[in-house]
Amino acid sequence: MNKLLIGLIIALIVGTGLFAFFYKSSADMTGKTVFEEDNVKVFEVDSANLKFYINGVENPDMKVKMGDMVRVNFKSSEGYHDWVLEGYNVSTVKINPGNTASVGFVADKKGTFSYYCSVGKHRQNGMEGNFIVE
Repeated sequence: MNKLLIGLIIALIVGTGLFAFFYKSSADMTGKTVFEEDNVKVFEVDSANLKFYINGVENPDMKVKMGDMVRVNFKSSEGYHDWVLEGYNVSTVKINPGNTASVGFVADKKGTFSYYCSVGKHRQNGMEGNFIVE
């Protein structure tokens, strides 16, 4: 009886470890910057040269559906910036180059809203895009 119980425990531990390893590996290999994770729409946003970038696209439209849970993972490759969403009272902290910040929220208002950098005149200089809730 004890050998069977010990064998089951070992099999459970090994199985859990293998699942965690392969799940993480497959998730890391996607290379996507906009994806679903645990029912959350995740955007990987970078900033440089007074622009926001998602997957190399400058100031792209960010589209979600009404009721979606959203997470923005924001990174600054160059300059002191933040990511602010007008009409939602949502923003990241201001970060220096090489740092990251995240913000999460529920898209509970339909429409087109501006996202922008609130530092200095960055918004006026082109650091702005559209967040669209359908």
